[in-house]
Amino acid sequence: IVFEHHDLHKYFQTFQTVDGGPGKPHPRMVLDAMGETGTVAHQAVRIGDTLFDMQMGRNAGVHTLGVSWGFHTVDEVREGGAHEIHHRFDTLNTALDQFALRVEDSAV
Repeated sequence: IVFEHHDLHKYFQTFQTVDGGPGKPHPRMVLDAMGETGTVAHQAVRIGDTLFDMQMGRNAGVHTLGVSWGFHTVDEVREGGAHEIHHRFDTLNTALDQFALRVEDSAV
């Protein structure tokens, strides 16, 4: 309902939910998103605020970026296997830019 109310679908190429399959930390949603977008694991990043988000990303073989402003503590996000944990949006944005450059460089 939130997506429809705020017209957010236009910002996403794929929309994954737990409906019809296993939930976190199972990697299905990440793998389905990669399949729908033609993305492979080394090109993908999972951002999340819970231990389960990080476990799901790790189980799918993708890079994981944790954030500290969500449901779980920093220690729990770290325990889930976050490659990095960010405490501010600007550092998360920088990390995403750096990740995109690494992916771009690996394609050359």
